[in-house]
Amino acid sequence: MNSMRWRMLIASFFAILFFLGMAGLVLDQEYQKTLDQNIKKQLRGHIYTLLEATEYNEDGSLFLPHRLSDPLLNRPNSGLYAIVWNPQSTFIWQSGSMLGIQDKFIKIPLSKTGIMEYRQQGHFKLAQFAIIWEEANQSIQYQLNLFLDMQPLIEEAHTFEQRLIILLGGAGLILLIIQVLVLLWGLKPLNRMQKEIQQIEQAEKARLTLDYPQELHLLIKTVNSLLARADQNLQRYRNSLGDLAHSLKTPVAILNGLSETANLAEMQKGLKETLPRIEEIMTYHLKRASFAGERMGKKVVILDVATRIKAALEKVYREKTVQCELFIATDCVFFGDQSDLMEILGNLMDNAWKYGSGKVRISAKQSPKNLILTIENNGNPVALADMSLLIQRGIRLDERNIGQGLGLSLVQDIMDSSKGKLSFDLSELGGLKVILEW
Repeated sequence: MNSMRWRMLIASFFAILFFLGMAGLVLDQEYQKTLDQNIKKQLRGHIYTLLEATEYNEDGSLFLPHRLSDPLLNRPNSGLYAIVWNPQSTFIWQSGSMLGIQDKFIKIPLSKTGIMEYRQQGHFKLAQFAIIWEEANQSIQYQLNLFLDMQPLIEEAHTFEQRLIILLGGAGLILLIIQVLVLLWGLKPLNRMQKEIQQIEQAEKARLTLDYPQELHLLIKTVNSLLARADQNLQRYRNSLGDLAHSLKTPVAILNGLSETANLAEMQKGLKETLPRIEEIMTYHLKRASFAGERMGKKVVILDVATRIKAALEKVYREKTVQCELFIATDCVFFGDQSDLMEILGNLMDNAWKYGSGKVRISAKQSPKNLILTIENNGNPVALADMSLLIQRGIRLDERNIGQGLGLSLVQDIMDSSKGKLSFDLSELGGLKVILEW
């Protein structure tokens, strides 16, 4: 029973059954109450009719005419019967309707004088009224008894109950059908959402549409946010693989250079320096692939990192004479992860070596509020209109050199995560000037 439709239908069925049952019970009780009141009113009226028609002889004996104004009391076996007797239960008078059926009525006790009393006698409703006639210092008591046959009324009540059950059952069935239709209409957006989710699973759609009732907007936004985050994570993992390959390019080039040297001591020294760097790069990118958000780190001395990268690049580009100037004070520090700074300077200094014409300048300025780091070369100048293309992933303005166009996009990602700013300008050396600000 793990279905919203069945749960709501069963709940609706029992709710309708309960309320219609209660309504039927209340209506039946009100009908019985009204019927009883009408019967009592009718019997009381007949008692008053008998009292109006009652006369007394000189000796105080009661006299009633043989025929009365009410035809039901005159017609035999009409269902309405009247009897008058004294305290000794001696019949004094009976209506014409009792002809031949006197024996059906048993003797009943007397009622209180002057008070209308009602009793149930089998299937008869009995109304009693006792009177006292004062005559010559003598009190004579008489009791008027009126019997109404309830059998026709009981059958009519049964017919009413049957009709009431049929009407309420039909109303309940109609309400249940309406409830089913309302339920199908109300759950239609959920059915449509289910189809859209299936389309997303089958790669036919990327997101859920917002064309849903207001109550589902938060759910739709949450699902779309999760889908967007999943896409971002997937793209980050893909980018990280590319970034890892790009970051390993320099250490691999160093290893290639070491494989060509015949100096065993130099090779061992190079391996000792390069292999830890490869492990560090792999660990860094694995952590970065699984991390989303701003990083917190320690103080990293910029000059130490720049010096290490400079020494590595001089080995990679040993066939190319490059004059690298470091204008970095020893107290200039980067607040963050050392691996981030290694990636930033490694990519930017590698580009400066690769695309410059033999001269590279690294400068750093720090104040209590910010840090500015610049990397310049004397290569071919870059048009201002093309500078915005440099950080686009996979875009390379110079197709003559080998590369994947990932370095600057990786730097931009790191700058975004560390709340920094990356910009470009023309260098005084004649080439490109990359400006990093935190």
